[in-house]
Amino acid sequence: MNLNKTTHILFLILCSVCLLQFSPSTIHTHETYVSITSIEIKENKSIEISMELNTEDFIYCLNKENNHTLKPTSNHTHEQFSDSLVLAYINNHFKLKNNNKLLKLQLVGNEIMNDGSFMIYLTCRMKEKLKLFSVENDIFMNVYHRQQNIINLTGSINESITLTKYETSHQFI
Repeated sequence: MNLNKTTHILFLILCSVCLLQFSPSTIHTHETYVSITSIEIKENKSIEISMELNTEDFIYCLNKENNHTLKPTSNHTHEQFSDSLVLAYINNHFKLKNNNKLLKLQLVGNEIMNDGSFMIYLTCRMKEKLKLFSVENDIFMNVYHRQQNIINLTGSINESITLTKYETSHQFI
């Protein structure tokens, strides 16, 4: 093998290693894939929900699902994403049911925190008395197979559960 051919092969190997190092699949990897959702069920049949997600994971998953680039906007106090895009993503991956009837989620707001987390605030109202309450949450699971979504319920139900790709929903009561 001549020197020119060896140099060419070494150059190709080096380029391949560099491409693998900075490929999209490695840019968004980290040790843990966890979201925390707090659901407070009030006596007046209203429900308040807050979700804490990883901002980079949200951007990556939403962009992958919708084939476009999501960019945050800034107001005077914080950065956030388009409310309509956030609510559409949430409605596709997070559902609450009371007595097997889907509850309509309303977005209160969202904000990107300084620590890299992304907060989403939602509310909804039950039309009937609380009986069979269920939560479905497969946020990020179609991309990150080790994703765990922790659900903490307070108020009328005090219980916690961790959902995974093997169990993406749970019925309480």
